[in-house]
Amino acid sequence: MHKELIEQALAHPELGSTLGYELIRDMLLPSIVGEDSNFMYWAGKKLAREIALATDEDIFSFFVAANWGELTRVKSNAHQQKFTLTGPIIALRHQNNSHTPQFLLETGFLAQTIEQQTGLVTEGVLENDTKKNNKISILIQTDPKTPTSDELSPDTTPLAFTALLHPEDK
Repeated sequence: MHKELIEQALAHPELGSTLGYELIRDMLLPSIVGEDSNFMYWAGKKLAREIALATDEDIFSFFVAANWGELTRVKSNAHQQKFTLTGPIIALRHQNNSHTPQFLLETGFLAQTIEQQTGLVTEGVLENDTKKNNKISILIQTDPKTPTSDELSPDTTPLAFTALLHPEDK
């Protein structure tokens, strides 16, 4: 796990740069892997396996700290969960792109995190990737009859991310 890297980044928020992140994510990577590639979805799933988050609260806190936007669960049942992703970074990415920005990294990360937490095979899809209301909808679908394989489960203790953000609450 990369707990130390995360702790250092959180300790120095002034080092964060939306510009650098956006240059890599929305300009460089699409030129390397192609605009229609699902690469970022699988990268998000890989990242979630590296940073196994313990709780829902950790997921929501992580999205804000990673500057991915504010994640909100709007609907949930045994098979599906619907989330919205909003905030200034979503609006900025829509405004400053000559193409429609992709939110596959976030979708893959969210799907894999929920898969790890539930122990059930889980996938995510963008329900709509439009500029409408500067809001992104992500649908997470879990198969309650299909448990995950032990080989795919991370061999790490889940990270209590919210506790890292607020060490004084320990």
